Amino acid sequence: MHDGAFESLEELKIDSLKGSLSASALHMILARCTKLKAFEYNADSDLVFEETIACLPARTSLTNVRVQGMPYDQLCTYSPPGKVSDLSLEGSAKSIESILTLVPSSLSNLSCAIREVSPSICGLISRSKHLKTLHLDLPNNQKLTREDLKALESLKELQALTIRSLPAKDTVTDLSDVYCTEYRNKLRMDWLTDEDFGRWIQNFPELQKLGLDWRCDQLTATSVKAVANCCPRLKDCRLLWKHDLDECSIRGF
Repeated sequence: MHDGAFESLEELKIDSLKGSLSASALHMILARCTKLKAFEYNADSDLVFEETIACLPARTSLTNVRVQGMPYDQLCTYSPPGKVSDLSLEGSAKSIESILTLVPSSLSNLSCAIREVSPSICGLISRSKHLKTLHLDLPNNQKLTREDLKALESLKELQALTIRSLPAKDTVTDLSDVYCTEYRNKLRMDWLTDEDFGRWIQNFPELQKLGLDWRCDQLTATSVKAVANCCPRLKDCRLLWKHDLDECSIRGF
């Protein structure tokens, strides 16, 4: 790259150095990326994420951060810059939880793929009250509680919401992967009734996209109707629990 190319770089993805460049040399390069807007990092590489991203200049225009493969045994003290609006995280609950305690108020789009049960994840996400998009992949042995759904009610500006279980694969290659239910077990919510769901969904009147891949044996066509009534702007709706099609037909859906 010619001299000055790094100063004008707007997007950067790091998978692995593979011996081609030392960490110290990369850190020197990053320090010159004053116009960087999007940074993607694979934590399975030989680099320490916090040390690497800390090398970005404070005056960077960074708005989009994506981190995959965050280690299971580490807390992360990375605090996303105040301009970051898009944040995508995949890895351990401990690492993701520690980052979510430090996210800026500017955050509008959040994707999380969490590899083990996290009782506090919904409460942490609920602090980002101006989220427009939330994509949440959870381990299939996690059970969402009344308290979890109650916490998410604060996200009244949401325009897109997806909650599902992680694909039963060793790795997640794309957090916006297609809905292939044969590859994952659904999140069980045996306690959820039509009344509970109706009270919850009414908190999201701005939704344009909704994807819920749950197992909710008590839900009926009444919940489907609640979505139609409470989310008038909805354009894309995927309610991937078991439906009684005869009941839906009788009720005029």
